[in-house]
Amino acid sequence: MDRIKSAWEIALERAQRMEVTPEELKRQQEERCALAGEAIAQKYLDGFDLQQLREDLGRQPAEDRELVARAAARKLADSLELGDYELLARVVEGVALLRGEGGAEKARALKGSFSVLYDSYRSALRKKTGEVEAAGRAVLARLGVSGEAVAAINPAVNREWAQALEAVARSHEKEFARYKEELASGS
Repeated sequence: MDRIKSAWEIALERAQRMEVTPEELKRQQEERCALAGEAIAQKYLDGFDLQQLREDLGRQPAEDRELVARAAARKLADSLELGDYELLARVVEGVALLRGEGGAEKARALKGSFSVLYDSYRSALRKKTGEVEAAGRAVLARLGVSGEAVAAINPAVNREWAQALEAVARSHEKEFARYKEELASGS
């Protein structure tokens, strides 16, 4: 007659049958490194300096450092917002540090491309905002409201005006997304 196995013995048998594949180990390492990279990048975005970013990356195990750096660079690039020059400068310097010698030059070159795009966006936005304000003032003038009674025109009150301003951003989004991807991937 067979003897009854304890829960412990059954668990041990199952554990012995389950082997962790190399692919699973690699996936776990990538997940761990992604989390570490995102945390390092977030600390930098929250105000830490480049030296702290360098030290945080240096604390990572040597075999994980490249994956952590890639994840941190991705997080930094993803944090960019169209037209935010100040954040752009900070992100590019962080990515340049994470990429090392070869990638730093590419990251800094992309900063110029981003700046040209940002200038184009700001110029188009300024022009469209002027058009929206003129249209708003015309509507208010027809209603008998003018002069100092009108401090500013809120484009949100008119769906067409809000959509016109959103279209300006959309017209720049594709190129912006391409630059972000280049910055994040280092290619």
